[in-house]
Amino acid sequence: MTRYRSLLMTIAIGYFVWTLGFRIWESTFNNFAVEEIGVNAAQIGLVHAIREVPGLLGFLAGVLALALTEFRLAHLSLTLMGVGILLTAQVHGFPALVAAALLMSTGFHFFMPANSSLVLMTVGQEEAPRILGRLNSLSAAASVMGTLLIFGTLGRWGYRNLFQLAGAVVIACALLLLFFLSLIHISEPTRLLS
Repeated sequence: MTRYRSLLMTIAIGYFVWTLGFRIWESTFNNFAVEEIGVNAAQIGLVHAIREVPGLLGFLAGVLALALTEFRLAHLSLTLMGVGILLTAQVHGFPALVAAALLMSTGFHFFMPANSSLVLMTVGQEEAPRILGRLNSLSAAASVMGTLLIFGTLGRWGYRNLFQLAGAVVIACALLLLFFLSLIHISEPTRLLS
């Protein structure tokens, strides 16, 4: 497998896992918060308002990119998102629920710009629309898979076990992708186009 194809595969797997983890979290979070934690509608609104703060601070991903390569930033963000999902399974009160949601959201929002930058650096501007379209198709497949996983397991496993599984899968894939990147010696992706 060429280095180019290896990089595209890494980007695609990261994008798939990112979407899968988020869809599972997003689809079950409100019901989990009400049924397991006992929060009310105002508290749910507050959690979602707070978890959007990293989205408003998305420019910080650009600042972090000065210290980390985009590959590292993307996969560390993916790891952070997985930790947030995993910690959601351990929550038993409202403050911890907010903290877990904020952690998940930080990873989620910082992954997006890093991953888009990776696509542009890996394939260039002419090829990027086609690759981004394929990634969106992959995202749709991940959403369907997440929905099927919820329908197939939630009744037997419960919310907490589903969050544990989703968080563990996201973390494991992110760490494996970081390890894979070290094997193909990616230190400065901007050199790909030269």
